Amino acid sequence: MTIIKGGAGGIILRADNAAGKWHDVDISQNGQYYLIRVDHFGAPAKTLVNGIISALKTGLNQSNLIAVVANGNIFDLYVNHQKIASVSDNTYSHGEIGFLADPPG
Repeated sequence: MTIIKGGAGGIILRADNAAGKWHDVDISQNGQYYLIRVDHFGAPAKTLVNGIISALKTGLNQSNLIAVVANGNIFDLYVNHQKIASVSDNTYSHGEIGFLADPPG
């Protein structure tokens, strides 16, 4: 992932767009990350885990390899080949996958 404009990017997973529910991993250019769950459109997101990534190359135009391994109810988050978090959530077991980009402010 390379953030060229905006504040963050990430991966959406186990999404059901029709129902408006999904998990997503947001990674900001300043090194913060969040794994959140949205249960329906308009509902507040539930933060499952968050923190600061020391392995992230911060700022705009920096290339970072991001990955999520979703195996059963366990989510393992990786940045630049380093595991940054592991969390359990069994709310959704399947769905679509995609990418997200925080628009420029």
